[in-house]
Order: sequence, then C-alpha cells, then structure tokens
Amino acid sequence: MLIKSLKNTWARFPQVRLGQLLMNVLRPKSPCPEVFYIEDSQLIKKLKIFSGFYRSQVPELNEGDKVGVILNERNRTHLIGIIHKILWHQKDEKYTYYLSVSGKKISKRYFAEDLKKIE
Repeated sequence: MLIKSLKNTWARFPQVRLGQLLMNVLRPKSPCPEVFYIEDSQLIKKLKIFSGFYRSQVPELNEGDKVGVILNERNRTHLIGIIHKILWHQKDEKYTYYLSVSGKKISKRYFAEDLKKIE
C-alpha cells in the first residue's frame, strides 16, 4: 500500500528526486539537506549497500525472548522483561532491543551486550 501510494504520487511529479518528494510531503520542522539533495543514483547505491549489510546481520536475541538487563555504566536498574521490538541502529551498525516489563513497554533501548537471555 505504501509503495503503491509513493509510486502514484511520484508519477504526478516525475521531475523531482525521491528525497525532494519525501521532504515536500513530510514537511519536517528542521531542514534535512542530506535527504532533499541526494541524487537518486546515490540513494540507490546507499540502499544496495544497506540492504546487503542488513541482510547479513542476524539479531543475537529475538522478539519474545525473556531477558535480564546487565548492570553497567549504561544500565543502573536491573530489569527482567520480554523483547517486544528489535530495530537496526544505523549509526552504531547493530540491533537495538526494546523491552516490556510486566506488560509495560520501556522506552529505553538496549544493545545485545546489555542483555542476558533467561531460559
């Protein structure tokens, strides 16, 4: 559905690059020249690199795993919870994990090294 909507909208404005189209549709509060000015050929190259890298990485933990938070400099509170979401962290090039504790979703993100799987 999303791709179809994007295709239909872009067909109405074929003279604009994808970055321009997205910025004009989203109208962010802060300018983002990296997105607005990127050439489609550069974006295609970055997408190929990203998809190849992302596919080669496998999360160490899975959604639904019961885990405990390891206490360290980043984590001062010991929690036991269930992984409810896993996202790729582009800058750090590794997965981030989000927990639910007693049914409540915790907004803090954790890396695999912050968590220990509980069997």
